[in-house]
Amino acid sequence: EIGKRFFLVPPWSNAPVPPDRLRLVIEPGMACGTGWHPCTQLCVEALEQHLRPGDALLDVGSGSGILSEAARLLGAGRIAGCDIDEDAVRVARERITTAMFAGSSDAVRAGWADVVVANISSASAEELAGDFERVSKPGGVRILSGFEADDLPALPFPVLERSERSGWVCLVA
Repeated sequence: EIGKRFFLVPPWSNAPVPPDRLRLVIEPGMACGTGWHPCTQLCVEALEQHLRPGDALLDVGSGSGILSEAARLLGAGRIAGCDIDEDAVRVARERITTAMFAGSSDAVRAGWADVVVANISSASAEELAGDFERVSKPGGVRILSGFEADDLPALPFPVLERSERSGWVCLVA
């Protein structure tokens, strides 16, 4: 179980999904995003809290596409994912139906996303923070994780929430 709504399983599992849970299928493999890391879990929990049905979501550093898939199950209207690792994009394209591209958030139109989620390093979050702000709609939510408590990114926008698990942090702005 991840968060309040998800039940994580590999594709070969026939495990019954507990009541009130959504089946989130993830192929454990080469791409980042198996669901076991605290940062992934914190991002899923933040999506449960902040993503509204119909929202447009941009998943930056999408890895396996686990966060994009969680957003789809939560009712996101439009989803795009990007990763600079072409192998990760290939893996994600094989298992999920959302738009995935090799590249970064600089390729996304300004004001497109209601929610930006990025499970990336602190340095990458700092480097891309301007793009996150640019692609976000007014009042949009940015969910950032992938870094430890002693390595928080310096961001040009206010952080509204901070959650932590096992020394790893998720920021909501």
